[in-house]
Amino acid sequence: MVEKDITIIIPAYNEKKRIGDTLNKYVGYYRKLNVNFEIFVILNGCRDGTERVVNNYIQKYPSLIKKEVYIPPIGKGGALIEGLTKGKAKVIAYTDADGATPPQELYKVIQVVQQKQAELAIGSRWTKGARVFPKQPFRRRVASRCFNLLVRSFFGLPFKDTQCPAKALSRELLLKIRDDLHLADMSFDINLIVSALKKGAKVKEIPIYWQDKEGSKVKLLRTSLMMFMSIVRLRLLYSPFYFLVPILHPVVEPIRKKLSGWPTSDYKKIKNLIRENENFNI
Repeated sequence: MVEKDITIIIPAYNEKKRIGDTLNKYVGYYRKLNVNFEIFVILNGCRDGTERVVNNYIQKYPSLIKKEVYIPPIGKGGALIEGLTKGKAKVIAYTDADGATPPQELYKVIQVVQQKQAELAIGSRWTKGARVFPKQPFRRRVASRCFNLLVRSFFGLPFKDTQCPAKALSRELLLKIRDDLHLADMSFDINLIVSALKKGAKVKEIPIYWQDKEGSKVKLLRTSLMMFMSIVRLRLLYSPFYFLVPILHPVVEPIRKKLSGWPTSDYKKIKNLIRENENFNI
């Protein structure tokens, strides 16, 4: 089998109305580039017919689109880790199913890794040269900047947008850090960046054009609380106080589960569930 140059991971949770357009645009753009690519859709607890839409595109482009199906939701981070570890290309990238990152913008991020300017490239909506249209609601912008400030203070990161779902990394880097990817929730991006930096990888932030989409599943207060708990856990894991994580787990995990509906935020436990329960992964 010929090794792919690019694998694009797209996690999808109830995206029946949007993923078809995203797949159509991505396949069309990358075919015109004449690059050797594949798209891996990770269906994460979908109950709305998203899989039927994806199946139609698989039938149309069997050599370009693949899927993996998880019946109960495993969290966005869990879906991304599963997708990243299945990608076999030289460069592995990911983006959201809603198409907010146009295919040409993700390619800008991919090219940074292909050209060896960095081992991990992260798209940004907040660096100089970035554009967001239409403008995000004021509350979301404030929440985003407050969260970024918290992340930068916790981990000493210089990046202005850790959460943008437009990232690419080399396969070599993935092999170095995959055992350090613990978070199955929406703070996975921070886990990825911190793990890469701790391995001495060069990480570069790239301004992109972002098309803010209607229909976001993010509930601001609930998501903010979940992400705060998640980054506190990650900070403890990377500190001399890592022993507190299992002690706090019985208190924090029921709260997180109630907020999210996911079985666990710990990827290693999700992996065990997948292995133990045949109905969990089809």
